[in-house]
Amino acid sequence: MLFSFSVMGQNRQTRENNVPWIFNMNESGKYMDITAGSAPKSPYSAIKSSFSINNLILKRIGFYTSIEKGLSTDADAFPDYDNHAYFTHLLGMTASLNQNIYFWGGIDFFTKSGVFYTHGKTRGPRKEIGIGITPYKWTVARLGWSKTVGPTFTIGAKIPL
Repeated sequence: MLFSFSVMGQNRQTRENNVPWIFNMNESGKYMDITAGSAPKSPYSAIKSSFSINNLILKRIGFYTSIEKGLSTDADAFPDYDNHAYFTHLLGMTASLNQNIYFWGGIDFFTKSGVFYTHGKTRGPRKEIGIGITPYKWTVARLGWSKTVGPTFTIGAKIPL
């Protein structure tokens, strides 16, 4: 007769101060990220760059800015814009879920897509929400969505402060 004896071990997700592991911020610190990408929906078809500083307030809250510049000119779609080319500058905030995931949202205030210019007009200001994910140590992938522009995608670098 053969007898077999085995022992198995598994790392357990620990909790810090009774906080579930997904909300644990034990490795998180202040960092900034710089990303570039696109907003592919026509007629906007824009290149996009963004910058954020995360975890400044209460190790969770940060600030974000993004600029989008249209690649095409369309007089029918953008009659108010200079040279009929889409342009917007979003300002907003970030909120970290853990060291690898954060949510962000922003609104345009000052351009032709902004709150002050579109006040009283049928179209509203440019707004966007999204999620930032750290798939690997020094990289960040950001996925966003806006009712008017549709999906946006950026990827870039995460720099600890």
